Amino acid sequence: MVNSGIREFEPKDVFGWTCSLIIDFQDLAQNGMPTREESDIVLDYFEKLDADIRGDEIHPNALFLARITWNGTFEAIWQVNNPKIVHEYLQKNNSQEVMPTRNGLQNRISC
Repeated sequence: MVNSGIREFEPKDVFGWTCSLIIDFQDLAQNGMPTREESDIVLDYFEKLDADIRGDEIHPNALFLARITWNGTFEAIWQVNNPKIVHEYLQKNNSQEVMPTRNGLQNRISC
């Protein structure tokens, strides 16, 4: 899923940083896609994470770019204005209690 709404967005230079979250699925169905149960866990997590990373709706800190599921992985990509805010949020919330780790899901974050 790609956010085509930002295609005409002008102040792209304000969001000069890229943040990428990759989750490696463990339970795969056909063609490297996750099982329904594992997909639901990750998508529920993504919805909350996306809202928290973007922040204020009127003056967001990040713009959602894309969500990609393929070859046993889920990746979400944002363009970010202030990476320090996102980094601090992810450091605070990067724990097994918060991140989806059922069945040993592995997470890779790069901001």
